[in-house]
Amino acid sequence: MSAYSTAVLANSPFTYYPLNEASATSNALDLSGSGYTAAYASTSMPNAVAGPLAGSGENAPAFIAADDYCVTLPSAFRTAFAAKTAITIEFWVLQNPLTTSAGFIGIGRNGANAYCDIYTPSPNTHTRFEIENSGSSYTTNDWTSPIPNAWTHVAWTLDGTNGKIYINGALVETLATAQTPYSMGVQPNAYIGRSSYSVPGYWNGSIAHVAFYPAALSGAQILAH
Repeated sequence: MSAYSTAVLANSPFTYYPLNEASATSNALDLSGSGYTAAYASTSMPNAVAGPLAGSGENAPAFIAADDYCVTLPSAFRTAFAAKTAITIEFWVLQNPLTTSAGFIGIGRNGANAYCDIYTPSPNTHTRFEIENSGSSYTTNDWTSPIPNAWTHVAWTLDGTNGKIYINGALVETLATAQTPYSMGVQPNAYIGRSSYSVPGYWNGSIAHVAFYPAALSGAQILAH
C-alpha cells in the first residue's frame, strides 16, 4: 500500500476507491473496509494511464466520454452517503481536452432536484460544486478547470455550516451552506466519471483515489494527503 493510501485511511473514510487495479477487471475495490465494491463500465478501463502518485508505479483508469465510461457505486454506498451530516469528497483528476460539459462525481437522480454533483458546465473553462435538496441549493463560485493533461488534487467539505473547496491542498473558497448529504436523502444513482444528470455527461481523462469521509476534514489533514 502506498504512503498516500495509508494517509487517507488514517482519516477513516467510509469509502475509498484508489482505482489503481493493475489488470482488467469489472470491480473497483473499496479499501475503507466498508466493502462498497463499485463497477467499472468496461474491463478495459483499469491500468490505462500513469497515476497521480509520483514514484508509486500505480496506474489509473481511462474515462472515455465517447464510450460512456464511468464507475457506478453500489446501493449500500448511496445509503451510507445519505446518512452523513458532514462530508469530505476527495479525489485526483486528470483532464483531457473536453468537447462538452462533463461530470467528475454525480450522486442523485436525473432530472430531479436532489443531487450532489461536481462537474464542468462548459468544456475546458471552469468547474462547479453543487448540492441541492427540493429547490434549496448550494452552488460554489466556479473554480478554473484542471490544467489539461496534468493531475490535480481536489477536496470538497460540507459541515452543515460551510462548504469549502481545496485545490492541490490550498483552500480556494468558503461559502455558507446548511446543505449536507443527509438533507438530500437516499438517491438512486451514484457515479465517478459522470454527473447525476444526463447533461453534463461523461468525464474524459482519468480520476483516481476517490475518498468519502464522514466529516469535514481540516485543511491540515487535506494538505497531508
